[in-house]
Amino acid sequence: MKGRGVLITGGSKGLGAALAEELSGAGARVVLVARTEEELRKTVARIRDRGGEAHALPGDVSDKLQAHRIAGAAAALVGPIDSIT
Repeated sequence: MKGRGVLITGGSKGLGAALAEELSGAGARVVLVARTEEELRKTVARIRDRGGEAHALPGDVSDKLQAHRIAGAAAALVGPIDSIT
């Protein structure tokens, strides 16, 4: 996963956060998306504290316009997105 760009929806807690932590630990550059900005920032901080690369993008991917904005912003942050979960 080293250097791969991964967009993780629902990344603020639970399975999404666990996946983000695991993938970043394997070298992925993760972008976490969720509607809860405070929880996103906590998850990103945990990943960064462990030396991983993580970015938070608050938003709702069920909204088509927000989903397009999020996809563009994620690519701007980490380059090509290799995987979306």
